[in-house]
Order: sequence, then C-alpha cells, then structure tokens
Amino acid sequence: MLLHISESFEETKKLLEKDMKRLKIKITKEDDLKFEKEEHKKDMLVENDELTKISKKLCISLVKLVEDLHYYFLEEIPKEIKEPLRILNYYMLFFSVKIHRAILSDIEEKEMKHEDTTFDSKNSAFLSYVSIVKIINALKNISDYKNLDNDLNKKIIKYLSLFENLNLVLKERFDLDF
Repeated sequence: MLLHISESFEETKKLLEKDMKRLKIKITKEDDLKFEKEEHKKDMLVENDELTKISKKLCISLVKLVEDLHYYFLEEIPKEIKEPLRILNYYMLFFSVKIHRAILSDIEEKEMKHEDTTFDSKNSAFLSYVSIVKIINALKNISDYKNLDNDLNKKIIKYLSLFENLNLVLKERFDLDF
C-alpha cells in the first residue's frame, strides 16, 4: 500500500511539474524560503495566542482527568459512565486542534480579500464549540454519577466551568451566532 501511495505521489508531482512548465511558473529557492518564513511567522502567532495556550492546557488537563477516571473505575466502568467517557476520549484532543485551526485560518483570512475567504476560521471555531458542548454534557453526566469520588467530582465541576468559559470566548472571538 505504501508503494502505491508513493507511486501516486510521484505521478501527481510529475503532472504538477508539467503544468507549471506549461503555465511558465517557476518557484525558486528564494520563493520557497520566503514562503517558509511566512508560514513560520503564522505558526508563531498561533502558538503565542492566548486562546491556543488555554485550549492546550485544558486539553492536557482533560486527558489527565480521563486517565484518572479510567484508573478510578479500574475494575469495571459503570454503564452510566461508559458513553460519557467514550465521548471525552473522542473529543479531548479534537477541540484543541480545531481551535488551533480556527486561529490560523483567521490569520490567513485577514490577508485575503473578503470575497476570497472560505470562512474556515468560523467553521473550525464552530466545530470546536460543538465538541466543547459535547465535552460539557459528558462531564455533567459523569458528575451526576452518585458513587463518584468527591475529589474527582470537584475536579469535574471545575473543568465544567472552564469549558463553559472557553465556549463563551470562542463565541465572542469568532462571532458565532446561533
């Protein structure tokens, strides 16, 4: 399969080179370096954005919480907790990646003419918003479980508030209206 992908990539590369010659498009090493510099600058803007930093910290905290829950229910996960835990497993990295993408797209869209924008920043922010709503609901369902350790429950309630605030920031920053 890897060989097939490699062959397909080579064919695509040859077709692109052929079209570039036909259209008289030349990319020099200087162009390549300039592009890399611009991309690095955008990456640094995204990495230094407070929303990115917050989402990464929340993502790491959520991963640790899920690990704690798995450890707490080591013997057997109660059926009331299985589905919310599955949702957390699915979305715990997704929301942060989509926030990162929304911020990067927002930077790129500011460089474009309005009619050329794809509104990817809003789409990514919306997907992140929806995933955070799912995380919030899953955390609420886990918090409602009666036999949950008190310390774990306090931690979950703290994260509920943080995720709700994160969604408010997303809604405000990306002008999500629904």
